[in-house]
Amino acid sequence: MEKNLKPIGTLFADSWRLYKKHMNVLALISVIPFIFIGVKMSLAPYLYDIWGQPVSLAAFGIIAVFSLLYLAFIVILPFAMSVAIHEADQDKTPNIEAVYKRAFSSVIPYLVVLLLTAIITFGGLTLFIIPGIIASIYLSLALYVYIFENKSGIDALITSAWYVRNFWWDILARKIVLAILLLLAIFVFSIIFVPIMLAIGFGPEVFAFLLNLFVFMFIIPFSLIVYYLIYKDVKHVQHARGRTSTPEKAFTSETEKMYIILIIVAAVAGMMYQYHQY
Repeated sequence: MEKNLKPIGTLFADSWRLYKKHMNVLALISVIPFIFIGVKMSLAPYLYDIWGQPVSLAAFGIIAVFSLLYLAFIVILPFAMSVAIHEADQDKTPNIEAVYKRAFSSVIPYLVVLLLTAIITFGGLTLFIIPGIIASIYLSLALYVYIFENKSGIDALITSAWYVRNFWWDILARKIVLAILLLLAIFVFSIIFVPIMLAIGFGPEVFAFLLNLFVFMFIIPFSLIVYYLIYKDVKHVQHARGRTSTPEKAFTSETEKMYIILIIVAAVAGMMYQYHQY
C-alpha cells in the first residue's frame, strides 16, 4: 500500500501546535521588517511637508534607509523564517541573529531561485492564467529544496517539480484550505477590533497598524509553517515510495519541455508589454 500525505486536518493541527509552542520567537523573527516600516511611519509627520515631500536632504536619507532596510528584510524573511521553523521542528530554540545571518549570507542564490520561480509563474499566468497556477504549485517547494538540500537555481526548481508530481492536487487543496483559514482569521480580527477602534475614537490608521502587526506576527509565521510541513511530508512520502535518487529532470517529454520554454518566452514578452504600457 502506497504511503500518502498526512490528512489536511493533521497538517493544520501540527502547524498550530508548532506555532503555539514557539510563538514568541517566530513572531519576533517575522515582525522585524515591520519594525523598520513602523519607525518610518512614526517619523513621517516630521520628515514630510504638507505636499508629501521630504522636508530636507537628511529627511530623504532617513526615509531611504528605513525603506531599504524594510525591503531587504521582507525579501529575506521567508528564508530566515524557514530556517527558524526547521529548528523549532527539531525542538530547538531558533536564534534570531543566527537565522538572519544565514539568510543574508546566501542571499544571491536565494534570489536566483525566487527570480526563476517568479519568471516561470508569471509566464504561465500570461498564458491564460491556468498554466501559471500549475507552474506555481510545481515550483512551490523550490525555496525549501534550496535551503535544506543545498540545490540552487534550476536544480532547486527541478527537484521541487519532481517532489510535487503525483501530489499536485493534494498540495493545491492544502493551499486553498490555508487561504480560506487565513481570510477567516483576518475577518474575525477585523470584526473584533473595528468596533473597539471606533468606540475608543481611533482612526483607520491605528486599525491598519494593528492589522499589519497581526499579519506579521501570525499570518506569515503560520503560513510558512504550513508550507514547511508540506515540503517535509511530500519529501518523506516520495522517499518512502522508493523515489530516493536525485532527479536529473522532472519534465521528461518533448511536450513538457516545450511548455516550459513557452512559459519563459511568455514571461519575457509579458514583462516587455507591461513596460511599454507605462
